Amino acid sequence: MKNLKLATLSLLMGTFVFTSCEKKVVLQNPAENNTTASKTEVVTPNPEANNVDQNLPPQVKTFLNEHYAGIAISKHETKTNAKGKQYEVQLNNGVEIEFDNDGNWKGIKDNNGVPDILIPTKIKEYVNKNYKDIKIKSLEKKSDKNIIKADLLNGVDLEFDMQGNFLMIDL
Repeated sequence: MKNLKLATLSLLMGTFVFTSCEKKVVLQNPAENNTTASKTEVVTPNPEANNVDQNLPPQVKTFLNEHYAGIAISKHETKTNAKGKQYEVQLNNGVEIEFDNDGNWKGIKDNNGVPDILIPTKIKEYVNKNYKDIKIKSLEKKSDKNIIKADLLNGVDLEFDMQGNFLMIDL
């Protein structure tokens, strides 16, 4: 009986924690005609699925149009936390990008390699010199630790400071 009460209490606490954050998910897939919604999720198919979705801030739209023009958004999420809103965008080609409250990218994952123009110069130079012909699969800015993580397509994970200076191989 005591275990049942603890399990019930844990379930109620978990439910409260997960429903106390605002989260909005928008799926844009013209192949699907169903729409589902709940307290924490709003799913809206959009037959026009493009990078000018009205729910994204102008900086995010500009970034997507400059670097991923012609690639439709398949899904995006807006999360609200103590730091403000954060945006997660997934494109039809599988690229995933996270943006901060100001619309600056925080993380980019591209299984075909992050475009060179988005890689800080010093990081690009280090990778080209030490891992010739290996592309960067993902970049992640961790401002709380003042580092940028670069995961290579060969499985090597590198860490750099915010100026692009090599720190270490992350094992």
